[in-house]
Amino acid sequence: MKKVLMFTALLMAGFAVAQDKPKLKPEVALELRNAQWESAKLAMQMKSLEQQYTQLQQKAAETQKTISDKMATALERSGIDPKKYELNADTLDVTPKPEPKK
Repeated sequence: MKKVLMFTALLMAGFAVAQDKPKLKPEVALELRNAQWESAKLAMQMKSLEQQYTQLQQKAAETQKTISDKMATALERSGIDPKKYELNADTLDVTPKPEPKK
């Protein structure tokens, strides 16, 4: 019986302490919640942008491969002898290949 009374007394003392603990003012708590919400929104936007960035990187790599493939056959498809001429990839100028040095 003493143990039950002591347990009840300790429980009541803990409950009394819990009721007396200080609380934030509602406006302060609201400011913090708003800041947390803003942070969560930004994190979601960043994740979305990361996914977009990854997708665009893949698309850019595919486009670069297409350019390389087309560049490799551009002279032939234009009826130009690739043994005699070369294509500048930056300017798309066709110029005679330099003569090999002897």
